[in-house]
Amino acid sequence: MPAEMETIEAMMMETEEYFSDVSEIAEKNFKHPDFKEYSRKYTGVYKRDYDRADLLYAKCLQAYEAVQSNEITKARLTKLQKAHDAFDIATSALDASNAMFTAFLDEGVAKKAAEFLEMISAMIKAQQKKVDDLYGDIDDIHKLLKKAKKDVTGAKTQAAINVAITALSLCYPPLRGARAIYVAMATTGGRLMADEFLGPSGPSTAASMKGYVTDYVGMAKEFGKVGNTLTTIYSTVDTLGSDQSEIGKAEKVVSLLRKKLVDTEKDQAGLMYMMRNAEQELMRLAISLEKAVKSASAARDSYNGHEMNRYDLLAELEGT
Repeated sequence: MPAEMETIEAMMMETEEYFSDVSEIAEKNFKHPDFKEYSRKYTGVYKRDYDRADLLYAKCLQAYEAVQSNEITKARLTKLQKAHDAFDIATSALDASNAMFTAFLDEGVAKKAAEFLEMISAMIKAQQKKVDDLYGDIDDIHKLLKKAKKDVTGAKTQAAINVAITALSLCYPPLRGARAIYVAMATTGGRLMADEFLGPSGPSTAASMKGYVTDYVGMAKEFGKVGNTLTTIYSTVDTLGSDQSEIGKAEKVVSLLRKKLVDTEKDQAGLMYMMRNAEQELMRLAISLEKAVKSASAARDSYNGHEMNRYDLLAELEGT
């Protein structure tokens, strides 16, 4: 066998091994259960990378067989070299796609993103209406306090009710804060897909989602003040009821206030319990997602740091 043919045989053996390794990784990724979590916008491009490399590998084999089965000529060698160069570029581009998807699939980013978004959806569904109802209850208490102030006869009692009205105003900021966070999380979570974490902004997207959870935890702590305020107001109202000469014709209103405050405190305590449970699970999922995205992005970037990126490779292929 001529030395030239030995060189070609060695090149083609390496070519076969290279394509076998790269295509095997792609096929494994296509079968991964989390692969379907990514949109066709990305998976379709990945599969086209695979089809392109497969097609150019077949053309490379055809050019090689033409050299192997016939007399070695400059024209046949040139055709083989061009076919091999095109194959090598296309397979390197596929290799770059492999690096990205393998990193994100191995870290379970899509699954963790889905779990996190599912938790957000469940949390909002369970809590948002309860917050809205509680807001309405606080408004009702405010109206009852104003009516009681109008109906009581004693100056001391009126002063006590004024203090209660002022204290009640402290309940509104935490409630507004809860409403705002639910809206922000629902808006962001509703349009977020696993795709969002694949690009260069993936780590910052994961960090922003963790930021929402941090805000939620802060809001939940502030929300505890609502319960403390309601307890203080109930104590004030309960004291009013013990002095018949002070409350005058406001006795019925004071009785309604007592019941409303007891029911509202109970609802607030139940909601607070839900928030504390949710914040722990949300933070766990947010941290897990952020770590997975960082790790996957680092693996992807490490590959791109040593090889031409996919877009440069395909641009070079178009020029061949």
